[in-house]
Amino acid sequence: MVNNYGSIISLFNSNRCSSRYGRCCTDTCILLDRIDYKNMEEKVEQIDIFNVNYEPFKITKKVKLIELFGGYGSQAMSMKRLGIDFDHHKLCEWAVKSIQAYKDVHFSNDNIDYSSDLNLEEIKKYLYQKGISNNYNEPMSESQIKRLNEEQARTIYNNIQATHNLVNIQQVKGCDLEITNKDKYCYILTYSFP
Repeated sequence: MVNNYGSIISLFNSNRCSSRYGRCCTDTCILLDRIDYKNMEEKVEQIDIFNVNYEPFKITKKVKLIELFGGYGSQAMSMKRLGIDFDHHKLCEWAVKSIQAYKDVHFSNDNIDYSSDLNLEEIKKYLYQKGISNNYNEPMSESQIKRLNEEQARTIYNNIQATHNLVNIQQVKGCDLEITNKDKYCYILTYSFP
């Protein structure tokens, strides 16, 4: 086995170890011998299990991006920078500050008031049922959500709608991802977690 530092790692059973270091006190003796790659005649090609088992993945259709634990949307930012044609299909992020950041970064021009047909009580009930979080660790309690003022509650609701957010991963089912048109789109699901 070749490691990143140009060393060959040899494993021997200690019962048959004939290294210059003598018998090992552990079950396995690991010897590191330096290799001079400049004088090697053959190049070593690195392979991994994905190259052996699968054909290289190529994107041939428009991408529908599904971001779990999306934060501010670094996967979407990467796709934009790579020039990949994609839609923000679904987001799953429960932290109120991250939802706001995602909306500001990716949907800054969406100023629609999705909450206009709802009263404040309906909005707060929706936010509680969705399981938004203000501390990144647990959903807000019903009393915490009831303490939100109208502007806060409507802003959170509008941000959820604008970003196509499913909010709490614990409540999401496969059908919620709406992966329906696989002939036309390439659905890519990403997972981001600190």
